[in-house]
Amino acid sequence: MTRRAGAAADGPHLARLFTIAVLVYFAAQTAVRTLLGGAFEVDEAEMLLLARDLRWGYGLQLPLYNWWQLLWFELFGVNTFAVAGAKNLLRALTLLVLFRALGQVYPVRLAAAGAAALMLVPDFLWQGQRAGTHSTALCLMMAVFLWALVGVVRTGRWRDYLWLGAALGLGVISKYNFLLYALPLLGAAAALRETRPAILSRRMGLALGVAVGIAAGPLLWLVLNADRATTSAQKFFNEAAPPDLPGWLNSLILYGQGMLIGLAPVLILAVLLRGRRVLRAPAPWGGGWLAQVLWWALVGATLVGVAGAVGAGISNLETRWLLPQFLLAAPVLAIWG
Repeated sequence: MTRRAGAAADGPHLARLFTIAVLVYFAAQTAVRTLLGGAFEVDEAEMLLLARDLRWGYGLQLPLYNWWQLLWFELFGVNTFAVAGAKNLLRALTLLVLFRALGQVYPVRLAAAGAAALMLVPDFLWQGQRAGTHSTALCLMMAVFLWALVGVVRTGRWRDYLWLGAALGLGVISKYNFLLYALPLLGAAAALRETRPAILSRRMGLALGVAVGIAAGPLLWLVLNADRATTSAQKFFNEAAPPDLPGWLNSLILYGQGMLIGLAPVLILAVLLRGRRVLRAPAPWGGGWLAQVLWWALVGATLVGVAGAVGAGISNLETRWLLPQFLLAAPVLAIWG
C-alpha cells in the first residue's frame, strides 16, 4: 500500500520531468540544426519551393505539413530555423500527446515508457530528425487521434467526439497511410465489448461530419488532379533490381523486414524487461482495454498492409511508410515490457 501511494504521489513530478525532458531535447535539436546550418534534405528543400502560398494541394503529398511550414515561413522567414523548428515542435508534441493519451488509462510511469518507446523507433528518432516533413505531421495526428479516442471511450462527451473528428480529418490530409492507423483502431474498439458503445454511439456521426468538413477541400483537389496525385505510385517498384524470388514472396519478405527493422530496438528492450519481470514475479499481463485495442489494431493494420503489398507486388519498401504500425506497436510493447 505504501509503495502504491508513493508511486501515485510521484506521478505529477514524473509527468513534469517527462514534459521538460521532451521540450529540452527537441529545443536542443532545433538550436543545433539552426547553428550548424548545412544543406537541406530533399523533403525539406521541397518545402522551400512549395510552401510559399496556401493551396488545397501541392502535388504528390497531402497539404497539412505544407500549411504548417508556410505558417513558420510567414512568422520567421525562409531559413533553417523555420524548417527545423516546424518539424521538431511537431515531434515534441507527438510524444507529449501520446503521453497524455496513455496517461488517461495507465500510471504515469507506464505512460511515459509507452510514449518514450517512440524514441527507439529509428524512423521517428533519426529519419524524422534528418529528413522528416509530412511524416512528422502524420505522427502527431496519429497521437492526437489516439488521445481523442481514449477520451471518447472514457467519458464520451460531445467535445471528445469533436476532437476525434478533427483528428480524423486532419490526419487524412497529413499523409495517405494515416487511415492504416485510424481505421484499425476504430475497428478494434468497435469489436471489443468494453469500448463498443462509444464507437457505435450516435455522436460518432458528429465526428465523421467534422472529419469530412476538414478533409473535403484537399480530397476534392485530389479527385480533380488525380494524374498529379498518383504519379508517386512508382516508388513502390524497383525495376532496376528485379527480384529472384516470386513477386508475392519478395513483397512479403520486404514487408517483414521493414517491420522488423523498425521495431527491433523497442522489441528487444521489451522482451528483456518482460523476461526480467517474469523471472522475478511471474504474473499474467494486465494491459487493460487500451492495450487490447492497440494490439488488435496492430494486427489488423499489418494484415491489411501485407495484403496490399503482396497484392500490388511491390518491390520497394521504405520503413517510414510503416509508421502507423510502429506507433501502434511501440506503446503496447513498452507497456507489455
